[in-house]
Amino acid sequence: MSQTPILRARTWPVVGAMLIIGVGVGYGAFAAGFIKNTRPVSQPYPFNHVAHAAAGCSTCHHGVKKQAHAGLPTLNACHDCHATAPGTPDTQAKEMWDAAAGDDLVSFNRLTEVPQHVFFSHRRHVTLGAQKCTTCHGEIASTETPPRLPERTVVMHDCIACHEDNGVAVDCTACHK
Repeated sequence: MSQTPILRARTWPVVGAMLIIGVGVGYGAFAAGFIKNTRPVSQPYPFNHVAHAAAGCSTCHHGVKKQAHAGLPTLNACHDCHATAPGTPDTQAKEMWDAAAGDDLVSFNRLTEVPQHVFFSHRRHVTLGAQKCTTCHGEIASTETPPRLPERTVVMHDCIACHEDNGVAVDCTACHK
């Protein structure tokens, strides 16, 4: 019986260390849910945001002011303004342009993704909250080639800080499903 207290005394540091490691791993997994897009993304066409900045984000991202999702433009939509391929596209991009002129739907690829357990409305933030696209997307309008990674990564802390700075509620159920 005299060994039991000694075992307990030696067990607590191990249990404590395991608990700390478990919390760290759990937090890392939780945070990873917010940092989804760490893999480079390729786009089907060399879109130049600088050349299109005067048009405004909502010209191509049609849902940004009216819907929860901003929406990704298709290369087909470029044909609404451009009769020929803008710039000097390489052979593959030119083939994509020509395909989009027909019935082939050619979509740009998503750079950012809101985790499934989070509800984010572009309309609520852009139209009602008067937030600028740069708040979450950084200076993407100043890029001349499609970025392969998001200009900035938004994590929950950023959302809470912005809500607090702007006097907006931080009620968990407003954003988390």
